[in-house]
Amino acid sequence: MSGILEKLITQTEYKIINNMGIVKHQYIVEFIKELQRHEYDAHVVIMGQNGSGKSMLMLALMKQLDENSIKNGKIIYAYDKTSKLIKMLKESNNSCIGIDEGKKFFHYKRSMGTEQIVLTNMIEYARENRNAFVVCSNDIRRLNNNYRNSKVQVVIWLLDRYEKETGKTKSYGLVFFGNPALEEEDKFSMNLFSNLYSFEQIRIVAETSPTFYGYMFLEDIKNLVSEEEIKIYRTEKKKGIDDTADSYMKKLANKELKEEGVDSENMFDNLETALMFKKKINKLSSKDL
Repeated sequence: MSGILEKLITQTEYKIINNMGIVKHQYIVEFIKELQRHEYDAHVVIMGQNGSGKSMLMLALMKQLDENSIKNGKIIYAYDKTSKLIKMLKESNNSCIGIDEGKKFFHYKRSMGTEQIVLTNMIEYARENRNAFVVCSNDIRRLNNNYRNSKVQVVIWLLDRYEKETGKTKSYGLVFFGNPALEEEDKFSMNLFSNLYSFEQIRIVAETSPTFYGYMFLEDIKNLVSEEEIKIYRTEKKKGIDDTADSYMKKLANKELKEEGVDSENMFDNLETALMFKKKINKLSSKDL
């Protein structure tokens, strides 16, 4: 007798086999929606090096899982605080949440921290509210064991991009479904990929893995996600990066002033005030001259 999860995985496997081993976006979306419907953990991790197309695939899956998720700001960026993610988990129902940098929130070195413990409990809340997750990470093996093996159901490993005859590049990757019988162990058999040094070796080993189900070729995202939604993502990400950079610059400037024996907190409220003060001095000096 097969259980619900086992049947869902088998049904998806048949679709992939009938499509010559190629995994369409829609197969993943249909699988995740069924997990949501039956209140299973519905988490997809997209892994790969920078520039492989993780974020664009995240947007494509989010749009198909909840057409309003991007416009409604359901993306958590690396600069966001854990409290924002927890608040989103609490307030979202039957939706999809994208996490642009998974290691910020689920890194294995932070697994025993207070924020991680609270977040883990709130993830359970998300399952009851039938929320799906699409998480980007350079390497799922860097995520903590509880999240990786207990919550994640699908891993899409984007390996590289290739150039088509038209001159356009297209990303491709490997798709793994977790073995539900190995929840507390290496659910995706990722230990098989240790000490491999080429994409060819990775592909050969993947095709022998019991958790490997097929290859995915990224479709043109513009067929799935609007230019407005892509702009929303890029604008919010850039704004956060700029704000974070400015914050670090201020901290660095204050640190350098303190090292020089200047009490920056009493002398200036912040770096902008200091720069404004400097401009006024320069203006007065030029008038005197």
